[in-house]
Amino acid sequence: MIYIDSNIFIYSLLYDNTVPNADKARKILSDIHYGTLKAVTCCLTWDEIVHVIKRNAGSNNAFYAGKYFLEFPNLKILPVDPDTIESAQALVEQYNIQPRDAIHAVSALQRGISDFLTDDQDFEKIQELNRISFDDWEESRRM
Repeated sequence: MIYIDSNIFIYSLLYDNTVPNADKARKILSDIHYGTLKAVTCCLTWDEIVHVIKRNAGSNNAFYAGKYFLEFPNLKILPVDPDTIESAQALVEQYNIQPRDAIHAVSALQRGISDFLTDDQDFEKIQELNRISFDDWEESRRM
């Protein structure tokens, strides 16, 4: 099981294949869609997707993106509760990371998931996680 960050959806929805990470993100989502990659993310991902798409591509595209995420097959969406937020606060203090990143990290760690697929290098700070970059993931697929 692997935790996926919101940037996988954002890259795949916002950019065309001239952006290398967009193509990689679409391949990751394809693997999840077809069940060859078991993945989870938290409900905060919906917020981040809709916010970024609305800001960059308008409301109608944001509505589509939100619905696309909510209906995405073979992806488990985890809830965020007060315990998650309390633990996220501790990670913010320990690693000096952004609150949203802490919520994502704790959402994974609370479920015993340490493999974290993201192109956001800030997750390297969190020692409890094994950050897997898009490039690392693509390389592992070739083996």
